[in-house]
Amino acid sequence: MSDGRQREPARQSHQFGNVKPIVDRPKTITLYVNGDEHFYGKTMNVSRRLTHTWETFLREATERTGVMFAVRNVVTPTHGSRINSLEELVDGSSYVVLCKGNFKPIG
Repeated sequence: MSDGRQREPARQSHQFGNVKPIVDRPKTITLYVNGDEHFYGKTMNVSRRLTHTWETFLREATERTGVMFAVRNVVTPTHGSRINSLEELVDGSSYVVLCKGNFKPIG
């Protein structure tokens, strides 16, 4: 400016600088029923906005797969490693739901 004053730097649109907001992107997973070789899998979107707790996820998995008993456990299809939280679910992966009994490997 011609009167000797300096311009103020442009203000950022938010007050946190370079901190990015946490975005909860839904994870798309495929669920299979333990021991049912005729079940072709059901796709399910998992988001913290809609699925708040692990118990809610298990309830939704029960409804989605249409099993007679409530889903109690979720495991990986190859090694049977148990999944215990929503954070452990990986986008694009497949999982096997167990209502009762032991895990039967696919394949």
